[in-house]
Amino acid sequence: MNPILEIDNYLGEKIYQKNIESENVVDSKDAFLINSALSDNEARAPVFGTNSLLNIPGKTVAVENRYD
Repeated sequence: MNPILEIDNYLGEKIYQKNIESENVVDSKDAFLINSALSDNEARAPVFGTNSLLNIPGKTVAVENRYD
C-alpha cells in the first residue's frame, strides 16, 4: 500500500499523482444497520450511562466498545 497521494516539485508542478479508485468495503444498507445499532443510547447505557458525553442532542453518535 502506497500512502503517497501526490508529489509536486519546487515549481508547483505535479510530478506524481496516485490513481485512487473508490470501492465500497461494506454495503450501504449494512453500514446503516451497524451505525444504527452502535448509536442506540439505551443499548450502550450499561457501559456508558444514559447521560454520557456520547448523548449529544440533535446528533447521532455511534460507538464501539472494545476490550483488548
